Amino acid sequence: MDVKVLRQGENLVIVVPKEFAGIKEGDRLELVEVKPGIYTLVNTEVLVKAPAHPAETKPAAAEAPLLSPNELRVLKKLDGIKYEQRIPSRVQKLLSEEEARILDGMERKGFVSIYRGKQYAQTGVYNISNAVYGLLRKKDEPAKPQQTSEQSLRWDEHLGKYGYIIIANEAEAKLASEKLEPEIKAGEIMGTRGFDSKYYIAQRKFYDMWNNRIRMLLNVKREATESEVCGALGMSEVACRVALELMREHGELIEKRKGAYALA
Repeated sequence: MDVKVLRQGENLVIVVPKEFAGIKEGDRLELVEVKPGIYTLVNTEVLVKAPAHPAETKPAAAEAPLLSPNELRVLKKLDGIKYEQRIPSRVQKLLSEEEARILDGMERKGFVSIYRGKQYAQTGVYNISNAVYGLLRKKDEPAKPQQTSEQSLRWDEHLGKYGYIIIANEAEAKLASEKLEPEIKAGEIMGTRGFDSKYYIAQRKFYDMWNNRIRMLLNVKREATESEVCGALGMSEVACRVALELMREHGELIEKRKGAYALA
């Protein structure tokens, strides 16, 4: 829908067509520049009442890929090889002709991929996708009563389900960095180490969504504490902390005083 900008005296006026649903006479709107050339009109009363992100209240279960028994067998064999030794030329020598054919088929399906970067630029290295890796781990675990608490999830499950994770254990963070290296290189995963020595990791789509909402909030409030951001945007404390830490790391925010944030 086209929106015209007209001059009225010394000011510019935005003319919104009358059929535009959701805006009525007397509404107080905030014009926010999200990125250069991209603007958003925000109803300031609605902003502070923004609902929680659906993934925080009732996470939608991602559809798990279907693995045949033979595919699962080959994946287990590949997973049993140390990451740095999963060079395609080496792996092929460890597989039978049938297993090699199954592995090629899973590569076409996106279950596995060959990452080429850093020390693997010339040789490549097999990488198991996050979705399949989580399923592979579940297959190896004994049946347990279903748990819904976030604390009951492993870091990779939590990241896949909620879009973020905080890792306090350095050894586990190193493992996560190695496992997520292809996604990090592709810009799909981002992370930082906070002043508290914890590791804050999030999917790009999680960051982009909350980055925009937090920026809009701080354009209105100018300054807000972590608890105020949580309350205004309906975020969990953990999700809020991850978003704020990453925004600060990327120069989007400054901590004006202890625990209070403003746009940089």
